[in-house]
Amino acid sequence: MSIPFSRSLLTRITLMMLTLVLLALASLVLSAWLSDKSEGRAYVINKAGSLRMQSYRLLSQLPLAGPEGLQQLEQTLNDPLLIRVLDNDGLGEQRRQLLRHWQPLKAAFAQAEGSHLLAPRVAAFVEVIDQLVARLEQHTEASLQRQSWLQVAMMLAMLMILAASVFYLHRRLLTPLRRLLLVAIAVGRADFGSRCEVGGNDEMAVLADTMDTMNRQLSELYGQLEQKVEQQTRALVRSNQILSTLYETQRELQGVEPLHRRLPPLLSRLEQISPLRQICIHLHEGDDDSPFEALTACSDNSGPRQPPNYRWPLQDSNGQYGMVLAVCPPQAGLDEEQQQLLTSIFDQITTAIALERRQHQHQQLQLMEERATIARELHDSLAQALTYLKLQVSYVQLQLPNPSPEVASGLDEMREGLNNAYRQLRELLTTFRLTLDKPGLYAALSDTLSEFGRRLGFAIDFDYRLSPHRLTPNQTIHLVQITREALHNVFKHASASQVAVRVWQQDQEICLAVEDNGRGLVDNAGQGQHYGLRIMQDRAASLGGSLHIGAGQQGGTRLQVCFRP
Repeated sequence: MSIPFSRSLLTRITLMMLTLVLLALASLVLSAWLSDKSEGRAYVINKAGSLRMQSYRLLSQLPLAGPEGLQQLEQTLNDPLLIRVLDNDGLGEQRRQLLRHWQPLKAAFAQAEGSHLLAPRVAAFVEVIDQLVARLEQHTEASLQRQSWLQVAMMLAMLMILAASVFYLHRRLLTPLRRLLLVAIAVGRADFGSRCEVGGNDEMAVLADTMDTMNRQLSELYGQLEQKVEQQTRALVRSNQILSTLYETQRELQGVEPLHRRLPPLLSRLEQISPLRQICIHLHEGDDDSPFEALTACSDNSGPRQPPNYRWPLQDSNGQYGMVLAVCPPQAGLDEEQQQLLTSIFDQITTAIALERRQHQHQQLQLMEERATIARELHDSLAQALTYLKLQVSYVQLQLPNPSPEVASGLDEMREGLNNAYRQLRELLTTFRLTLDKPGLYAALSDTLSEFGRRLGFAIDFDYRLSPHRLTPNQTIHLVQITREALHNVFKHASASQVAVRVWQQDQEICLAVEDNGRGLVDNAGQGQHYGLRIMQDRAASLGGSLHIGAGQQGGTRLQVCFRP
């Protein structure tokens, strides 16, 4: 930045120095002039004093022997230096007055024979000379006094200019330099908040303004660097949290506990690193959207539930398994990094659900295959043996046309026993040959209710309120068989027009109820010997639960089984 010459600090200091030098030179010049003007005053005073001496000497020499004395006095009166000094001091009139006194006195000296007549006139002439000398001495003293006052004035002016220069240098040079030094020390300590605050338009002001500008820029740069470091630190922390979350998610999804127990802690941790709140996962029993609310897991957020505004389908190439529902505050939003994290976590959850579903289906298929194998073995061995015994009993009855009552009764009991055994074997084979094509209790019950609905001639009411995949394949098969047996009894004995099947969870127990509005219980079914009821009781016991049979709310019969999975 260029500074005008007139505003430069160096220019002003130079001007002050030049002013001091010029004042000193002026003082010297005036002193020399006054000295030159006063030169010759002592000579003139001496000459004027000699006029008195010459006048009295002439008076003492009367009568004069010659004109030498008069010529010498007149020569003194006409001395050029005397004339110049007197004219310079304004005493030319006094000199001319003196000459007017001298002319008659000169003639008197030339003619006088004695001194007694000229003494008064000589005394008057000397008095005029004394007045002239006094006036000349007064002028000399005044000139010397003026010269002294001039020196004093010059010295005072120089002292004032020097004091002003010192004050100006202290104010415009030393003080700004101290401030600049303090700011430089503060900058060295990484304190960029100090400012010089030097006003003006000279070099120090420009330097201070430049230092302040540099300080502000350093402060902004330092702040930007701190922000960048803080942003990078936050990014690293978030990346670490993301990696840790992905690792913990993978580890929890690979645990041995059921998936519905592993998901809530995972969803709660997901709320801590994302703006999503009240995260819930809704799964379906099958590959499509089931008609019931299949709530599997929610986060541990205990606040009042709000309508979800964030949805994410859990699906892959094999189908859709459910939906993630959450509340995302409008002012928060999801950035790209959080979206990628949620995508990764939900993909892992989808993979875990798919693997669990395939494992569940594989276990169910293995169980079905094992039961089918047992059914084939029973059919090929025990069924054929019972058929052979029935034929043998019929052959014996044909060979004994008139048996005794005891023999006839025994043969009838044997035939009835074989028929019951064969019927029980057929029911057992039917149970073992039950085919479950779709995984999950909901799909199996839906197919069963559709089958018996066609037999009964009306639709069976179905209320299912159980989270999906809470049961093992073996538990699923037992519940389906209990339902089939109950519906089979309704079809054979109840003569009902309405049938309802309900599945729900109560505390930690899972309950299944089958209720109709038919004829109700004819005998004490809880303690009866009906084979189907005993089978249902055995199945309920194998589940670790209990079976209750009683009257329904609208008449008819209500069968309910509850167990803790």
